[in-house]
This record gives sequence, C-alpha cells and structure tokens, in this order.
Amino acid sequence: MKIKIVGQCEGGNAALWFNLFNNHLSGYKEIEKLLYICRTGCKLKSNFPIIKLYGKSNAIYKRPWSSFVYRFGLEYFVKKYSKKYPYDIIHLQGNYSPTYNRKIIDNTKEKVVLNIFGSDFYQNWFRENQSTKYRDDFIYVCDQASVITCNWVTTMNDFLAEFPTYVNK
Repeated sequence: MKIKIVGQCEGGNAALWFNLFNNHLSGYKEIEKLLYICRTGCKLKSNFPIIKLYGKSNAIYKRPWSSFVYRFGLEYFVKKYSKKYPYDIIHLQGNYSPTYNRKIIDNTKEKVVLNIFGSDFYQNWFRENQSTKYRDDFIYVCDQASVITCNWVTTMNDFLAEFPTYVNK
C-alpha cells in the first residue's frame, strides 16, 4: 500500500509521527511507499520522503509564501503531486482547517482517511462563534472521507454522538 500523509510538521504530535516513521516504518511491511506532505513549516528531520510546501518555518519569506500556498498554490501542488505520485490513500492528520482539507480532497483521487484529533473537534466544532462555512466544510470533509479515525475513544464517542451517520466510517 502506498500512503500519502498530510500533517503537521512541528510540535509534539508531529514529533511522535516523525519518530514512528523514522525508527519503525520498516516494521510495517504492508506500507510499500510513504510520502509526507507538511501542512506547516518543517524543522523536523526525516528518514522518509517529505514535501515542504511551506518551506522552513524560520524562513524570512514564510508569511507571504504561506498565504500564497494556502490561497492559490495548494490546489496546484496537490494536483501535481497526485499525478506525479499516485498513492492508494491520502491520510489527513486532523481536521483543524476543514477548508484546507477540502482543497486537498477536491484535488485528489486518492481514498481519504481522516484522523480527528480531540483538539480540532472540541475546540473548533463546539465553538459557538464558528462560521457556517467552517461547519459546512467540516461536514463535507467527513462526508468525503472513506475512513474516519479518532485519537481517543472519548473523542470517537463524542464525535459519533454529534454525527451518528458516520458510525460505519
């Protein structure tokens, strides 16, 4: 199986994923190929192929380049990499920004695995002042996902209480 992952490349969760892939990827024989696309700047070192759309997080041009990639370039890069690197699955680590994830989903043909972190669900979905567009994009991403996973059992239970129609995903 060939897996493309789109995720954070800084912070504690990212460090855990990078540690897993750097030190234990060979233990997963079913994964024949892995490509990691950083959805943030990247300071972490990797022994696996990564694409840094946003470059290094301490670069001087970070803010204007990040804005360009998010607003215009993301669709181009995702289409380009989906054609150049066809994979079986694209794994979205978190639904922090459903609009971002929607841009990815709309520009790829790979099956989507969505991982819901407690932080993106509790802090964003239940926020009273969350926009209708955010909520619509959140649901759209969940609808388009072939599989939805959660990082905690409590997150899964609360997610399914809010969205019982996704129980089979």
